[in-house]
Amino acid sequence: MLSDPAWEVRELICETLHSSPLANCEDRLLELAQRDDSFVVRGRAAKALARCSRVRAIPVLLAMMESDHEVDSDPDVLIPPPSSVAASALDELLHTNWVETRLPGGTATFPPGIIDLDRLKEQAILELDRLRRLER
Repeated sequence: MLSDPAWEVRELICETLHSSPLANCEDRLLELAQRDDSFVVRGRAAKALARCSRVRAIPVLLAMMESDHEVDSDPDVLIPPPSSVAASALDELLHTNWVETRLPGGTATFPPGIIDLDRLKEQAILELDRLRRLER
């Protein structure tokens, strides 16, 4: 289903995998996050990566934060760009609560103050370095 021609199906499956991750879907989620034609699917796949291998997810999410800013051409469509979703996924993966404060029941809210994405990136790079040292 992650290869379904309809982007809406791929989006729904990615959303489901965020709630109930499956280890054998990680490769496909990484691919969707980086290359899917639909920015909505790329964003959903990024969110699902928060529940995957940190070593594999962090580089993809960092790259998305820097470069994947596509939004819908209709200004009334309020779907965040994949770069924003990637920042949220990194925040969840690192348990920092700097982008979103996760509440019981799976809801989230914005933390007070300014969101410091540079700090989040620095923390992600430190964590990736730490994990790579452990792999040696």
